[in-house]
Amino acid sequence: SIAAFARRLKGAPVDVVLQNAAVGVAGPAVHEVSVEELETHFRVNAIGPLLLTQELLPNLRAGERRLVVAVSSGLGSIAENTSGGWVAYRVSKAALHQLMKTLSAELSKEKLTFVSISPGWVRTRMGGQDAPLSPEESVRAVLKVVDRLTHKDSGRFFNERGREIPW
Repeated sequence: SIAAFARRLKGAPVDVVLQNAAVGVAGPAVHEVSVEELETHFRVNAIGPLLLTQELLPNLRAGERRLVVAVSSGLGSIAENTSGGWVAYRVSKAALHQLMKTLSAELSKEKLTFVSISPGWVRTRMGGQDAPLSPEESVRAVLKVVDRLTHKDSGRFFNERGREIPW
């Protein structure tokens, strides 16, 4: 589907790519997580964004903003992991962060910008009904942050309010 999407955009400049596909479950404890769960999470949360970025690089290079934003999660922060759990999700989101940082470093001279952003704790199937943000509130907040991003922000990780999150 990524290659077909890129074919439809062939030759069209793209200013902003907002990568939002994800899979995540609280899932089993670290001693019980399966290879299949890890593979599924990595395929969707880290490999998919890499493949999409590879396919859209010509479009981004032709664009004005040249911005790629990966919707991630605070659960992918190594520094802020004090509770464990969510093993496959956490490690796949940490891999996504490494991808965005690596893309930032490798393509910085081309003025391409790569940023990870957490949408906050949102009332979705994954976030549950106790989450403080509605999907609409989260989207509005994230888009405000995206609007303010510049190339100087490349390789960084932000929350939905624009506060930098430690890797």
